[in-house]
Amino acid sequence: GADYHRWRSPIDGVVKEARVVNGLMFSELASEGYDSSAGTKSQGYEASVNTRGLVFIQSDDPAIGMVCVIPIGITEISSVSIQVKAGQRVKKGDELGYFSYGGSSMALVFQPGAIRKFTVTLPEGESEKSRPTLKVNGQIAIAN
Repeated sequence: GADYHRWRSPIDGVVKEARVVNGLMFSELASEGYDSSAGTKSQGYEASVNTRGLVFIQSDDPAIGMVCVIPIGITEISSVSIQVKAGQRVKKGDELGYFSYGGSSMALVFQPGAIRKFTVTLPEGESEKSRPTLKVNGQIAIAN
């Protein structure tokens, strides 16, 4: 496929912690209803129970603070491969790691007040199934 299964740093900073948390596969939150796409609508739930990475990066910009990059192995994925270590300096766009195969998701957690505006939105009149594709190193938010 044309999907890109590598993940990159959203900011300049220093990696404070990087680890994999083993978890479930093919897990789905029942309250979301039946999902024929193997659980991809259950993002918050999957980020809590599925195999995932936690890469904490302390931003060089105090207005941003700490950011946690959370690659999530969904469906047949359980191979979250982190390529950075605590103490390592990263620049925005540097590769942090990759998935080896199949379905995956990503979550970013910012400190309260760090983001002024998210720039990824659903186009007017579009359905949830036609979300825009994010390009590598594409903008997702504007920090304060």
